[in-house]
Amino acid sequence: MRLMTSVKLKGAPWNCSEWTTVEPSILPKDAAGLIPEKYSVILGSVSDTADGVLFHRAVDALLAYDVFPPQQMRALVCTSNNRVSMGATIVQRIFLGPIGFEVAVRVVDVFSGEAGSERRSGFTYATLQGHMEKGISSFIVEQKPGGPVSFSIETRSRPGHWLIRFSGPLARLIQKRANKKALAHLQAVVR
Repeated sequence: MRLMTSVKLKGAPWNCSEWTTVEPSILPKDAAGLIPEKYSVILGSVSDTADGVLFHRAVDALLAYDVFPPQQMRALVCTSNNRVSMGATIVQRIFLGPIGFEVAVRVVDVFSGEAGSERRSGFTYATLQGHMEKGISSFIVEQKPGGPVSFSIETRSRPGHWLIRFSGPLARLIQKRANKKALAHLQAVVR
């Protein structure tokens, strides 16, 4: 984890090579004992989704990792096309007022499928060593038969850095607020 002022971090050059060799702090199979959270939002009504355009726009934004508002987090997907793919490292710059943190995650699953008229696409990442949290997060866009398009974030985590463990409930509150802002951000992006 790199800690600096938000202003300095916003102007700092990106360095994928620094993070691509860092190992995950957890694997999905080891996340069962972590604290689960789920956040969901409807992206559009059934009438908005009949032609499938809304679903595909949401998946496109998701794979570009346009999930969090830029004033909260900026990120770089370390692939040749800057899109989420299996094994990709995502460098995250998180801003909490005047303080900024640079951490990273690794994509451990990418999924996309249709069963009849049900669609589901998304990905899961695991935090890397040094991340503020230790856990996994899944980002899912789905549409049930005859239903609206929805976006959900499912996490299993616990504090991964002493600074976060020390902050106790405040860290969990910040994480919940960040995920709720992500739901609103993606909803605005696809509209």
